Amino acid sequence: MKNVISIIIPVYNQEKYLAETLNSVLNQSCSNWECILVNDGSADNSVSVINQYLAKDNRFSFINSENKGVSHARNLALKQVKGDFILFLDGDDIIHTEKLQMAISNFEQNTDLSIVFNTTNYFQDTIENVLFDIKLDTELLNFNGILLYWGEKITIPIHSAIIKKTLLEGIEFNCELTAQEDWLVWLRLFQKKPKVFILDEVLSYYRKHNTSRTQTVSLKEDHFKALQIFENYIDLEDYKLLLLHQVKRYYNKSYDSIYKLNAIKESKTYRAAFFLKKIAVKFKLLGVIKFVTAKYFKDAK
Repeated sequence: MKNVISIIIPVYNQEKYLAETLNSVLNQSCSNWECILVNDGSADNSVSVINQYLAKDNRFSFINSENKGVSHARNLALKQVKGDFILFLDGDDIIHTEKLQMAISNFEQNTDLSIVFNTTNYFQDTIENVLFDIKLDTELLNFNGILLYWGEKITIPIHSAIIKKTLLEGIEFNCELTAQEDWLVWLRLFQKKPKVFILDEVLSYYRKHNTSRTQTVSLKEDHFKALQIFENYIDLEDYKLLLLHQVKRYYNKSYDSIYKLNAIKESKTYRAAFFLKKIAVKFKLLGVIKFVTAKYFKDAK
């Protein structure tokens, strides 16, 4: 069977959302897919949900793993894919019923294509509750744009793309990173100067909730770790350019913070509070105020 899409889903403690994700796969209008589910050491009932779908449809398959992270889980599945195209999907996100078909139609019409992207809705609770759209800027969808402006002007939801398997040859997810791992993968993919197409339609949905990785992982820590790792994958001149841009970026952020702090200090509210603090210190009331305030907030809880 030609033009099979291999869908890779790492699963870690996602029993609450997993059925909705798998239903979005099962309901695809395109039937040429396989879905590899990798249990990454879940401690909840995720495996029970997986087993229900394994029994429903033999296009689902299962890999059981110790908890080694999303990158390791994706790499395990990449070794077993049988399809011609790859879709990475997290166990709490959703895809539109026409996503696979629309991508395949474009790949069939233009065999030079390596990636087909689409617009993604960032939502909370239900897909009707859209927080904002994530549209890709064609001007930044290249190696330099991703290298310099990732997380600033461009972010690519990984399930917004369907990728030709041949483009992924020699590329794995870096297991040292618990976040930002997709940044490095996109850089390595765009080093190959792939031909891409962007569908101007919402075909993927990215869920926001308190337990998502982007809410719980220290992105700043992994951001700097990624900068160290990148030295092994990009040439020296590009690496220097990246570091220089990062210095400018953080300098500008620091300058903006200082400017805002100075603006606060010049405000009437700040001056009034500072004046009252001086009076409280003069009359030895500061300790009493701190005690009363602490007790109030403790009681309020």
